[in-house]
Amino acid sequence: MTEREARLIVGEPLRAWRLWSLVPGCPKGPQTLHSCYYEVHWPAGRPMRAHCVEAIKRRGFSAWLDPHSAPAPIGVEEGVRRPVCGCGIYALKDPRVAVERWVSMIKRGRIVVLGEVALWGRVLKHEDGYRAEYAYPIGLCAKPVRVPEDDDEEIASFLVEMARRRYGVGLSVP
Repeated sequence: MTEREARLIVGEPLRAWRLWSLVPGCPKGPQTLHSCYYEVHWPAGRPMRAHCVEAIKRRGFSAWLDPHSAPAPIGVEEGVRRPVCGCGIYALKDPRVAVERWVSMIKRGRIVVLGEVALWGRVLKHEDGYRAEYAYPIGLCAKPVRVPEDDDEEIASFLVEMARRRYGVGLSVP
């Protein structure tokens, strides 16, 4: 991604779509939203803040289970300010594209949930979506995108409802 291919957006929060996973054995509770790519949970009741991925890699992913203890917040010297960097919270404009691109990347055995997210702070606009400094879920879809083979779809839908309550968000319909 070059400087010309991305545009910095500042102002009102943007709405976009992303996937989260629910991890049945999570110590924070099975209704906790997790990142698609990193072993990181999204905090309930406060924004997720993006951090420098390279700094996290240097310390090891296991050292960053709490998103608020990560090193080097983006938007200081690194991060979404620079299009060539990969830091930021990703979300896409089209919910179908989010499912097509990301569902296969989430570990097996996890319930996959599609939802809307508010993005703000430093936000870079890319061709299909955004990369933001801050984010918080706006709503979750009632039915999971993927349910592990050994899980009951009714139980998975119940966990999605519990996640909606935990994060205080509404129902999203793509």
